Amino acid sequence: MKNLLQIFLRQHGPAANHLVKLNRLLLTALCSLSLAGCSTLTEVKLYDGPPQDPSRIARLYLDPHVAVTDVDDIRTHPTDKSRVLAHSAGKRREYISLAPGLHSLHAHFFVLCLRSEGAFPLQFNAEPGKKYRLKSSVDARLQKWRPEIVEFDGTEVESDFPWMKAMCPPDVTVFILRR
Repeated sequence: MKNLLQIFLRQHGPAANHLVKLNRLLLTALCSLSLAGCSTLTEVKLYDGPPQDPSRIARLYLDPHVAVTDVDDIRTHPTDKSRVLAHSAGKRREYISLAPGLHSLHAHFFVLCLRSEGAFPLQFNAEPGKKYRLKSSVDARLQKWRPEIVEFDGTEVESDFPWMKAMCPPDVTVFILRR
């Protein structure tokens, strides 16, 4: 294969060399894009003490476009005080690790210019070793958001939200310029 490439380069000169470089660049870009297609999953640890075995804690996975503002009166992210407690947007997904027991939380929905009004209160009893999902449901008219917490098998949740319907209305300002 290498010999064929050398023959091709000798016969077609500098233009062929640029073509080979372009092909390598495109191949690198395609590999990068294929890796970027995967979601990143980040833990938000909300129990005291050192990291625990997953069989001793509960995990709450957030659907895309959901933010949790507080859990049991904890309102700030454990490592970044400048951001919301936990949220999932785009390919960035977060899950909350919790001690077993009854938990209260507030969540809201967001995507582009569409947001839920206020925070929605939820309560659930977390059992050790179990995974839960804060499932997001928006009605067809985009008028109501209904979250619920359900048991979760851990499979990746894809966003099927109609992005075009959540676009911000255009705000066009026209300026008249003089000569």
